[in-house]
Amino acid sequence: MYADDLCFLAESLDGLQQLMSAFHQACRKFGLKIIVNKTEVMSLDIHGHETLTIKVSEYVLKQVDKFRYLGNTVTFKCDLDAEINSRVGAAAVAFGKLSSKVFCLHDLKLATKISVYMTVVLPNLLYSSETWCAYRRHIRTLDRFHLKCLRTIMKVRWSDRVRNSEASQCWWH
Repeated sequence: MYADDLCFLAESLDGLQQLMSAFHQACRKFGLKIIVNKTEVMSLDIHGHETLTIKVSEYVLKQVDKFRYLGNTVTFKCDLDAEINSRVGAAAVAFGKLSSKVFCLHDLKLATKISVYMTVVLPNLLYSSETWCAYRRHIRTLDRFHLKCLRTIMKVRWSDRVRNSEASQCWWH
């Protein structure tokens, strides 16, 4: 058996080392094993990036600047930039996979295409967004991607000179 997908927080380097040592001992009592090459540590120090040397037995754990936890990207800066980029990337992959099979088909109604977009692509784009404290630049990035998708679905080109406000209203009705 293995202990996976856990997250420990400590206020100091010593506190984290004690926590990891205690966890390692508890795992051993129950026959669990910490896989050191999959276990990572990260400093969330906002004032400066601290180098961590945390050991499990004689192995030093790898220090990272970002990692995925419960589907979200967590960075040492505690900002949303990497998470927004990850969400846009996931939504772009979903949109791309459906593009030739749904969004570019002439046989499907616009309402059907929009329904598929709202069911598949938007959840990828906005996953866990209720927990974000987004800045204007983040919202602009999400909005830019959203409008690009809508324009593609509605076959509105840049040369058609359709404003974003018009494009975003057309799909909703």
